[in-house]
Amino acid sequence: MTALVKEINDHMRLIDKGITQKKFHYLIAKLQDSKVASTNVILVALLEDNMKKNMLAELDDEYIFKTISPAMEPEEKMFPNRPLIVIIITFIGFVLACFAALSFGYIDDSKKIKHE
Repeated sequence: MTALVKEINDHMRLIDKGITQKKFHYLIAKLQDSKVASTNVILVALLEDNMKKNMLAELDDEYIFKTISPAMEPEEKMFPNRPLIVIIITFIGFVLACFAALSFGYIDDSKKIKHE
């Protein structure tokens, strides 16, 4: 299970790094084109946020999913108890078969009595 989490984290990290690189180049281009000071302040703040996200993607091993505790194989199998299930189902089948046989026998007997 941890291999799956690692694979998902790596895949999402690559996607986010690609997106942040595109955003970074776009923001740098807009920053160079802009002459207004207030726009420059906003673009610099966006660049800082973008760099923080890129830093998290590069440094954090568990980027998207965090492993709380590693998966462990159970020491003892608990459920389902197959032998018990087979015995119970066999018993229920036997009871239903007996009930069906008695019911059909009773129906046959009642038909014979009506015809006589």
